[in-house]
Amino acid sequence: MEAKNKKATRSNRKAAVQITGICTALDISKEAITVKTYDKRVWCNRGDGTFIERVYEGNKTPEIKSISELYNDIKTVVKEYSIFAERLAKYESVQRLKYRRPLHAKKKIG
Repeated sequence: MEAKNKKATRSNRKAAVQITGICTALDISKEAITVKTYDKRVWCNRGDGTFIERVYEGNKTPEIKSISELYNDIKTVVKEYSIFAERLAKYESVQRLKYRRPLHAKKKIG
């Protein structure tokens, strides 16, 4: 019986997020705060259609790319502390979500 309860929980989570349409490059450049790509890099929106890479190593200089260069590699788009668009498979378009998934903050140690 426990397996049925787990299955119901998964379907409830899937029902909480619905796809409303395609998110274009223009939408991302206007609304996004950060973008995560498939190579696990995070890019911050500069507000002028370009994105700058968040760099954690001190010796590496950050790259700047336009939205047209990044669009095909985008996995997740974040706006106001929630995911508002994501690509479900690598070769599909970026899908806009109706119910935004909240981001979970990591606990700081120290």
